[in-house]
Amino acid sequence: MSITGAPGSGKTILCSQIAFFAAARGLSVVLGTITSQAQDKLFEELSGFTFFRPELLGEQVFLISVYAPLKKGAKEARDLIVGTVRERSAKLLVLDGLRPIRDLWQDEARLREFLYELSIGLAAADCVGLVTTDYSVEDPLGLAEATTMDAIISLGLKRHGVRRLRRAEVVKLRGRAHLSGEHFLEIGSEGIRIIPRLESLIHSDASLTPDGSRAAFGLPEFDVLMGGGVP
Repeated sequence: MSITGAPGSGKTILCSQIAFFAAARGLSVVLGTITSQAQDKLFEELSGFTFFRPELLGEQVFLISVYAPLKKGAKEARDLIVGTVRERSAKLLVLDGLRPIRDLWQDEARLREFLYELSIGLAAADCVGLVTTDYSVEDPLGLAEATTMDAIISLGLKRHGVRRLRRAEVVKLRGRAHLSGEHFLEIGSEGIRIIPRLESLIHSDASLTPDGSRAAFGLPEFDVLMGGGVP
C-alpha cells in the first residue's frame, strides 16, 4: 500500500500510528528508514503523540536502515527487508520514503521491479507493506507504485479561505469496493483522525413522493390534536 502526498500532509504520522497500534496489539512490525539519522529525527517528531510508545522499540517495532543495501542494488535491499520480515515474523512493514530511493537509482524500471519482487516476498511472508512517497495524487498514477501497489491513499492540503484543510482519499483499492472522493483529516495529539464524508442518496422513485395522507398513532385524542396523525 502506498501513502502518498506532499511534504507535511501527514504520511509518516499515519504510517507510524498504524505501526505502533499494531505493535501494541502484539504484532511484530519492521520499520525501515533510509539512514540511521532519519530514525533519530523520526522518533523526535513522533514523541509528542500519545500513540508513540518507546518501550515497544527494538522488540515489537524493529528498526532497519536500508540505505547501504539500496546503494548496492535492488536485490540486496529486497533481501535485507524480506529477510528481516521473515526473521521477525513481522505482519507489518513500514518503508518510510520511496522518493529517496527513486532519486538514488533514477531508474523507473529498476524501481518497478524492486517493488514487484518486494510485494511477492511480503505476500509469501503474510506481511502487509506500507510505503510513503512525496507526490501528489496525479503523479503516482504514471509511476511504478501505481501498478505494483494494491492500494494508494492520497493525503493533501486544500486552501479554504485563510485556512488549509487536510483531506484523505482512497485513490486505488484493488479488488475491494470503497467510497471514492475526499474525506476530512485532522492531526492532533493522538495522531491522525479521519472523518468520513456523509453521503446523500437521492431516490428517483416517484412512489416515494408524499401523497398528503396522515399516519395515526392509534391514540384517538392525540390523533385529533395532530390533525389525524403525522404526514
